Amino acid sequence: MLYSKYQKLVIEEGLKKTYSDLANLIKRSEADNGSYEYWDYTNSYDNGKPKLFIEKYFAPYIHLIECKSHNGKNNGKQNCFAGSDGNFYVWRYPGQDELSIEGNLRISPKYLLDDGRSIMIMVRHYPMWEGYWSYIEFVVDVNGPRGRSVMGEDVFTFSLSNYLRYGNTGKEIKGFHVGGSVNDGDFAYSTDKIYDYCQSGNNIGTHKCGILLERNGWKFPKDYPIKF
Repeated sequence: MLYSKYQKLVIEEGLKKTYSDLANLIKRSEADNGSYEYWDYTNSYDNGKPKLFIEKYFAPYIHLIECKSHNGKNNGKQNCFAGSDGNFYVWRYPGQDELSIEGNLRISPKYLLDDGRSIMIMVRHYPMWEGYWSYIEFVVDVNGPRGRSVMGEDVFTFSLSNYLRYGNTGKEIKGFHVGGSVNDGDFAYSTDKIYDYCQSGNNIGTHKCGILLERNGWKFPKDYPIKF
């Protein structure tokens, strides 16, 4: 029980710090590259050029020490922008025993930061009926290899959306937020609705779990759905 409480404290601090660090990273990049609204999102995974985007807008502002593949092989900094050559960011969903690289969302470079955290940056840019929907999803393991790498437990998502439209909530979807699936405007859902999504049996829904901690002062609620 004491170990679990300590682990939760580490994760809470890591999540809060990550939110602050990413927000500052975006501001620092904007100071050099202009507003994120006008970045070149055509250099995306959809167009096969995420390396160019990450090198310009994020790499100079990340305290990167190394890059590893899912099998633990150290590929060194020079290969940290790889996509399909073995550099995978991998997590597991609640209830999964083994790490898996199935699913395109989990295929991306894994950046290891100087404090032990690891981060995936996925850049998307694809046409919608009103234009292009451009966004960046950050998937962060807040305690790195020290933890279990479980979505909603020590892995959380953040998003930066450049596409002005309205999701199921009727709220504007733009800017930097905790939680993935920005197309739904999940950051604007009621807390009860987020609880419905953040369940061990709902893989995609667990991408929203970080919102519960944010709304609870960066602390795990007592009735947090995912137990560990």
